[in-house]
Amino acid sequence: MKRRAIQLGGRTLLVSIPYSWALEHGVTKGRELTVTETSQGLIVQTGDAKPKMKKAFIEAKNCGRLLRRIVLAYYLKGFNEVHVSHTSKEIKPLQNLSSDMIGFEITSQTQTTTIFQDFSEKDEKNYENVVSRAFMILKTMLAETFSNPGKETLESIKQMDLNLNKMCHYCWRYSYKNNLGSSESSILQIIANSLEKAGDAWKECVEMSIEENSQNTLKNIHQPIEKLLSAVLSFTLKRSSVHALECADAYDSIIELLKKSPRHKIFLPASQLVNNIINIQSLQLGMLNDVKSDEEF
Repeated sequence: MKRRAIQLGGRTLLVSIPYSWALEHGVTKGRELTVTETSQGLIVQTGDAKPKMKKAFIEAKNCGRLLRRIVLAYYLKGFNEVHVSHTSKEIKPLQNLSSDMIGFEITSQTQTTTIFQDFSEKDEKNYENVVSRAFMILKTMLAETFSNPGKETLESIKQMDLNLNKMCHYCWRYSYKNNLGSSESSILQIIANSLEKAGDAWKECVEMSIEENSQNTLKNIHQPIEKLLSAVLSFTLKRSSVHALECADAYDSIIELLKKSPRHKIFLPASQLVNNIINIQSLQLGMLNDVKSDEEF
């Protein structure tokens, strides 16, 4: 069936519901309905929306080395429960995997079966905290590099990169699990993906700088990269043009420094790091354009 939208006020549209459906569900004047936004449309319910439980069943004997990726894929897509049938040799890898998935715990494990269940809640504030922590981990990775240069620092950065990946995976899961609109979901996923890639790129920069003794190049670009990241972290709608200029200046400085530096292997991962941070800033400006468009209408 089709319904015509009626304009009420500047920013409100009214759509009627079928009278037969209202009678069947006891909907009368003043009754509250639950409206849930999904990427496909809107869901109207008479009670509190109960999200559908999503379960997956995996036969690990046929997965081999792909088992970790498969379980993680179901986690990222917002599944509430994952049952894994396996042999005894898969027990330890599955236990290790549990520590990489925020809010997803092993509730039952035998020699042949492991069950993962979701214990996280739909908490927007918690999600925002995770995003902030992901940014701060990346910033700490940059600062830690020069506090005590060497292989010990590299191991510390590798561990921080694992924690950053965990935060980014949670962001992916949040966008799937909470039925965000397709545009918002895509933005969150791109930000998470860019953060994860930025962390990987910096880790690679540090590895290569130790391998080919090119720490000076890393030191030269360190300050403008931190400036770039700080501009992205402190982004606000009111000062968006200022932040955009700060990012542009920092980006130009980094590229110029890389061009002047000897052609070390770190050139490529350093460029990837910068480009991923710029991707995030571009999304911030894109969201600003969306806000302005809404106000115009």
